[in-house]
Amino acid sequence: MSVNFIIFRFARVFCAITVLASLTGTPAALELFGIKFFDRSGEAAPVDNPVAYSLTMNVGGDNSKLAKALKSGSILRSTESEPPSGTVGLISRANQDRKNLIGLLYEEGYYGGLVSIRLSGRELDSISVTEDLGQPVDVEITIEPGPAFSFGAISITGGGSVNVHQIATEQGLVTGERAFSRNILKTEDAIVKALERIGHPYPRIADRKIVADHAVSMLTIDIAVIEGPTARFGHVSVEGTKDIDPDFIAYMADIPTGEIYSSEILDQAKRRLTRIEALGSVNLRPAESLAADGSVPIVIVVTERKPRVIGAGANWSSTDGLNVNTYWKHRNLFGHGELLRLDVGLGRLTEGGSKIDNYDANVGILFSQPGFFGPSTRLDTSAKALQEHPDAFMRRAVSAQAIAVYRFNPELELSGGLKGEYSEVTDALSDDIYGLISLPLTIAYDSRDDPMNPSGGIRASVSVEPTVDVLNNTQFFKFESSIASYVSIDEMDRFVLAGRIGAGAIFGAERDEVPADRRFLIGGGGSVRGYGYRNIGVDRVSGDAIAGLSQIQGSVELRSQWTDTIGTAVFADAGIVSDEYFSDFGDMKVGVGLGLRYFTGVGPIRLDVAIPLEPDQDDPAFAFYVGIGQAF
Repeated sequence: MSVNFIIFRFARVFCAITVLASLTGTPAALELFGIKFFDRSGEAAPVDNPVAYSLTMNVGGDNSKLAKALKSGSILRSTESEPPSGTVGLISRANQDRKNLIGLLYEEGYYGGLVSIRLSGRELDSISVTEDLGQPVDVEITIEPGPAFSFGAISITGGGSVNVHQIATEQGLVTGERAFSRNILKTEDAIVKALERIGHPYPRIADRKIVADHAVSMLTIDIAVIEGPTARFGHVSVEGTKDIDPDFIAYMADIPTGEIYSSEILDQAKRRLTRIEALGSVNLRPAESLAADGSVPIVIVVTERKPRVIGAGANWSSTDGLNVNTYWKHRNLFGHGELLRLDVGLGRLTEGGSKIDNYDANVGILFSQPGFFGPSTRLDTSAKALQEHPDAFMRRAVSAQAIAVYRFNPELELSGGLKGEYSEVTDALSDDIYGLISLPLTIAYDSRDDPMNPSGGIRASVSVEPTVDVLNNTQFFKFESSIASYVSIDEMDRFVLAGRIGAGAIFGAERDEVPADRRFLIGGGGSVRGYGYRNIGVDRVSGDAIAGLSQIQGSVELRSQWTDTIGTAVFADAGIVSDEYFSDFGDMKVGVGLGLRYFTGVGPIRLDVAIPLEPDQDDPAFAFYVGIGQAF
């Protein structure tokens, strides 16, 4: 029995080699998905006179959640494997941790707690930095949390333009409730942001008085807010540009001079600017003081990325063979953030044998202009020539398209345009030449809290594509939709239930009149895991799957994170391809599996193992998928 390794093309982590470099310089390290390899710049310098220590930590009381938070937050505990320099270094770390642990107690509402740290059996404050404590030093932390405090009288003055008491209630700053210190800071931050949204560029917390009454375990709060003047947007200036036209930056920011100041408008402007590939960092802020006319000047500070980039990548799977690609791109072609990208790819290099027809190949060019119809728009024009030969069909094509993209807000985007294609497609049913003109239109909504590892939100899209085949005098209409939702089961987002469902259909033509590549085949990574890539069709002719006119597929996945870096997943995928628009689901294909997650700063590295419950010809007995980010 052979083992088929199916590698999801989108994610190239373990099996991909990606090199990004400027044409004007050589990188000092390999950077892949934000992770730097072979980079020595971050290596720690050797520590003089390192002092090893062994830590014991005791937390009194019966609050296991508090004990876990304190142990997880202890600096001495998290850095135990990194010996400090000498006794002075150990004492400094211990003093820092004592302040840190007291702060953590405050965060949880304990204001009468005691934190004792002993080194070699002696209280921390009694030890001189010149003493030799031997090695390893026995470090003992003892924490007595004391009683949990509640909020008593709460007074918030100033900030009359917003309902400060309603904001306090929304942030948990309520008399009688548990006195979490973070709720005080959250309230202050929320009041300042609320004022910034309605015309006040310089609000601040002028004073804060907190009195802890240990006799009754109550916390009295007095907060004074200064809302500052109301102002309108004034002159916009741009700093930090070198090759990008600063007037273009101001145009894309689209700050409405003369309108009432709002931090939300600045946030929207920042999001528009960060979508320009030529820009690195983006910061928008009001000037330090109002202008003579009472308006608030806005300063946009940016950095530019290197304009020219080359890249290369490769992936391999036992079903598709070796695939390689390379690209070159210019991020700022004419000074207005225009993107020009050239791509060349070759596929199935180890599976095609001696016949050129069995290989995949593509050459493409993309030109993207931000702000083409307005600051919230983008125009993408592209052309491509390709040959692709999955098991189900053979296709040679040249195509060109122009797609306009409009973003209504951070979550909602509309794209549409014109696409033309000349192709020759051969499958088990036919061998035809097509001349296709289509009008693709897509509306997409994405409110996920983290695209790489979502724990909440929704991702949904609906696409329609009316198409005319001018060479064969036929028309068809393709419809696709999908929705994915994410629900956190616990407060810490350690357990997340994720689900998705998608459907598609083609109307207006018989199956044999629609090119095989435009019809539906499912299976593999990003679809029904466990099955061969695009190996689920309507039926089979000469062993090959036949693409159908409709499809439905869905997934459910329970994701768990057990430590800061390790997690697991249990999942089930299902899907069916049909020529009927309302399938009876009798031929539904189901795959089940388990996954391992390794969490990094850029997202979880994913390893999934899936089993097809009803394998067909060319389906593996089980399959592995490696990627970065969750499966959907």
